[in-house]
Amino acid sequence: MELLKTAVLASALLSTGVSLTSAFQQPSTPTCQLPYGIEANGKPVTTYVENCTSQLQNGEHCQYEDGTDCRKLGIGHDKEATLKVGKCENGDCALTPIPFGCNGTTRSVDTKNPQIGCTYTCTSDKGQLAYGYHTVGTVCQHVLGTSLVRATCKAFGNEVLCRQTPEAIPKC
Repeated sequence: MELLKTAVLASALLSTGVSLTSAFQQPSTPTCQLPYGIEANGKPVTTYVENCTSQLQNGEHCQYEDGTDCRKLGIGHDKEATLKVGKCENGDCALTPIPFGCNGTTRSVDTKNPQIGCTYTCTSDKGQLAYGYHTVGTVCQHVLGTSLVRATCKAFGNEVLCRQTPEAIPKC
């Protein structure tokens, strides 16, 4: 009997031009537009949004399209909290996974103003974005609270971390 009532209701809705899917759909969130584009030598430069959601001038919330380049604070392979890149997915910045794979490559380091942490990225032998570790002893900066501390890259198991002393490694 319930099935018959449901069928009659559905038939009535359809005959008035209302579909069942549209009757139960959530209102969609408006799409944010990138505020600007940058070009260098006639080619577009990747710009990143800091948040995959925003607010329109009328106060309504919006979200950037899935696949929009974004950045967010994350803990990297070197255990440092720095901005990481990703793509917007359903209003969140999904970080791009980067595998280990910079075999046989090195990067020069500015010893006067060294980078945070001991990792760098490269294009692997397979043509994919990968990461590697700087050589043990390389000068680096470590985020300690709200300060940057000058240190050197040290080996800890299979990782190379920027620390002043082994005791500074967080315990699991």
